[in-house]
Amino acid sequence: MKVLLLFLLFNCVSVFAQADEKTTEENKEQVQKESYEYAKKIRLELSKLKDLAPENYFSEIDKYRSKMEKYFEYQRGICKGEFSTVVLEDIMKVKSVDAHKKLNKQEQKLCYLEMKSFQTTFVNNMFMARTRYLNYLHKNKLKDLEKARLKAIESLNKSFSNSLYRR
Repeated sequence: MKVLLLFLLFNCVSVFAQADEKTTEENKEQVQKESYEYAKKIRLELSKLKDLAPENYFSEIDKYRSKMEKYFEYQRGICKGEFSTVVLEDIMKVKSVDAHKKLNKQEQKLCYLEMKSFQTTFVNNMFMARTRYLNYLHKNKLKDLEKARLKAIESLNKSFSNSLYRR
């Protein structure tokens, strides 16, 4: 009887352990998917930055900057091993790294190189957006200057034409 109870108890515990293992595995897959989707979303935002309309520069640039800074902090945490992350082993294989296990030196180097590449792209895209914005401002200032020149010439012509006809 004791053997039967122990057998049933062992089976119940193993079923719960398998269910818990499946849940843990599903959670890891969900975290990996969310992490990948977050990085994909940030990369899409970064590509939009270089095409930012100059008219919207000031209203949008702070939003981009804060999103990118949050991502950089997130990526630094991954590289330092502060929380679990996803490491690509081969082209198709994905390995989940436990929160308590830090990345090895090679993985850290790759992580920081990827972050450096991303930050370089961010700086370059910010430069392109800022250049486009400054060119936009410059064109507007030149238009205003041209209007002022034409107004001044028109005013001069009126004043001289009035004084010439009075004589």
